Amino acid sequence: INAEYGDIPRAMAAETEQRVWRGAVPVMMQLAQDEVSVMTAPEPLYLLAPREGYLGLFSDQIRSHFGGAVAMVDDRIWLECNGKPLRWHYPAGVLYDSRCDRDRDGRPVLPWRLVVHFQRFPQDEVVSCHDEESCRQLFFNAFKEATFLRSGSVSTIMSLGLDEQQALWQAVLDLSQHRHIGGMLGTELERLGQGLRDICSSLSERQGPVRQIPVRVHLCLLYTSP
Repeated sequence: INAEYGDIPRAMAAETEQRVWRGAVPVMMQLAQDEVSVMTAPEPLYLLAPREGYLGLFSDQIRSHFGGAVAMVDDRIWLECNGKPLRWHYPAGVLYDSRCDRDRDGRPVLPWRLVVHFQRFPQDEVVSCHDEESCRQLFFNAFKEATFLRSGSVSTIMSLGLDEQQALWQAVLDLSQHRHIGGMLGTELERLGQGLRDICSSLSERQGPVRQIPVRVHLCLLYTSP
C-alpha cells in the first residue's frame, strides 16, 4: 500500500500514520449473564486491542477465560456490542469508532464494553471468526477484493508463494496479538505495523498503476451512555 500524499505535507502524513499504527483500544469483555452456569460469574477479561488488529484473533484467550463457566459451548464464539452482534472480522479500531458508547458530549467511552457469547450464534448477521484459520481466510478474501478493485487483477496475490503468504499473515498476527509489557506500547505497535506495511508495499509495487482506490464505508452508530 503506497500512499500518494500529493499536496499533504510529508510531516503531517507521517504524523497521521504514526497515530493510526500506534493506537490501541482498551476492551472489557463480560460473559453473557444468561449463559453463566456456575454460582459466581467469571471476572471480566481485559484486553488492549491494537486498532489495526482483529478481535477474532483473541478467540483462544476468550475461550480459555470464560469457557469453564458455560454449560454448553458452541465453538463459534461471538461478541455483542450495545445489543447487536459485532462484525469482528473488521479491524478493532474501525469497530470501536463506529459502535462504541459515547458520553453526553459525544466523546467515546472507555473501556469498550463487549459481551461474550458461546451459544446461539447469529449466523445471518455475522461471519464465524472463531479461530486463527477462519480469521486468516477472511483476511485474505478481503485482501483479494481490495487488490482487484485497486488494479483489476488478483494475479499478484494468487502468485504468492507459501513463504510469502505466511510472512504476510504472521505480520497480521504479530500486530493483532501483541502482548504489551512496559511503557512503550505505541512505539512497539508502530514497529509491528511497519512490518505489515513493508510487505504490502512490496506487493503494491508488483501490481502496477492504481486504477481505483478500494474504500469501505462504515456507518457510525451513536450510543449515548446515561
